Amino acid sequence: MTTNSIGMGRHLPDALKPAYEWIDAAGEWYEAVQNPEEYARGAYANAVRCEQTDVFESDLVDVIEWYRDHQTLDSYRVFLGRESQQVRLDGSNLDPHAWYYEPLDYDGDVVFDAGFATRDEALHAARNHALDAENQSFVVKPKVAS
Repeated sequence: MTTNSIGMGRHLPDALKPAYEWIDAAGEWYEAVQNPEEYARGAYANAVRCEQTDVFESDLVDVIEWYRDHQTLDSYRVFLGRESQQVRLDGSNLDPHAWYYEPLDYDGDVVFDAGFATRDEALHAARNHALDAENQSFVVKPKVAS
C-alpha cells in the first residue's frame, strides 16, 4: 500500500474497491492521477492479461477521480456561501448559492476564491490550486459536462 493511500480505501464505494486495490497494489497512484484515461486503458489491459475479472476500465477512471477528490478534501474545505460569515474582497456578502473553497489552514475573513456554480467546479478548482501549490509536474484537465 502506498503512503498516500493508507486508510483511504475504507471510505470507497464497494463497487470500486477492486479497481482501487489494483492501483494500490501496484503503487501507481501518481501515474494514475497524471493521466487517468490512459492509465485506466493500460491497467485494464493488464488486469485482463492477469485474469482479474472484477477490474473494469470505467471503474479505474472512477476510482482515480474519487482518489483525487478524497485527497483534495483532506486539505481543502468546500462550502456554500450561506455556510460562511466571510465576505468578498470588496466587502460584500457571499452569494448564498455559490460554492467556494479554501485550504483548511486558511482562517481569513475574506473568501479565498471567486465562487462557483456547482460543488464539482469548486472541488476541481481546489484540486488545481493544490497541484499548483505543490508545483506538481501534472495539470488537472477541466471537466467537460456530458
